[in-house]
Amino acid sequence: MTGTTMNRIQVRQKLILNCEMKKETDVSENKLMQLAFKLFLFGFILTFVGIFLVLLAGMLSNGSVDFGGIIIIGPIPIIFGAGEHAWLIILVAAVLTIVCLVLFFSVRRQKLGEL
Repeated sequence: MTGTTMNRIQVRQKLILNCEMKKETDVSENKLMQLAFKLFLFGFILTFVGIFLVLLAGMLSNGSVDFGGIIIIGPIPIIFGAGEHAWLIILVAAVLTIVCLVLFFSVRRQKLGEL
């Protein structure tokens, strides 16, 4: 075999390896997208189940229901609630929101540090 034939074989082998590595990356990205969609769908369904439970509790308890929550749109938190114990529900929601935001930003910082 001549030198150019060996170079062509080596180039083909490298191209084949690169293609196989790209396929593996594409498969892992596809699985990640599927997981993200499933988590989004789960959260969406969980939200509607929660709304249904609040409505059901209101109907079963003759209309006296305590509820509260926090919605964060960008940097602006929207806090709402009604009922005798709404302040407690809002306090728990605020603590959980802060914990989730701290975890989100700490994991994000770690991921950015790995890149």
